[in-house]
Amino acid sequence: MKSKLEWINYQEEKESAQNGMLFLLDVLFHPEHSPVKITGRFSRFSSGSWDSRIYAYENSIPYTFSVPAFNNNGYRIYLLSSVKITSLMGFWIKIGHTHYYNLESIGSGPDEIKGPNLSEIEAMIRIKF
Repeated sequence: MKSKLEWINYQEEKESAQNGMLFLLDVLFHPEHSPVKITGRFSRFSSGSWDSRIYAYENSIPYTFSVPAFNNNGYRIYLLSSVKITSLMGFWIKIGHTHYYNLESIGSGPDEIKGPNLSEIEAMIRIKF
């Protein structure tokens, strides 16, 4: 288990300061001699504006990466699980959920989501030849 706290203070000339905070708690479960590996994270974030956002790298399925920008006020959780089925086959799945306390919709235009919740699922099966 590991945790991290980030704080940012952003101020433009003759403007009031804006603060951003991000707290991360990571948990890794990988029993010895087990083909299963589980990684989880809880993130709590709060920022005054887009200018005081904080980026954080997330573990993801192979050949992809995720570095979300945390702004506004909310939390994010995700679980990433992998199973080594055989020496030539593996399976990965990542399930994530973000909740914003102060928003009625997320995004804009065709990407707009009505409501304060954003959930996603990624999965991959890899077969080596």
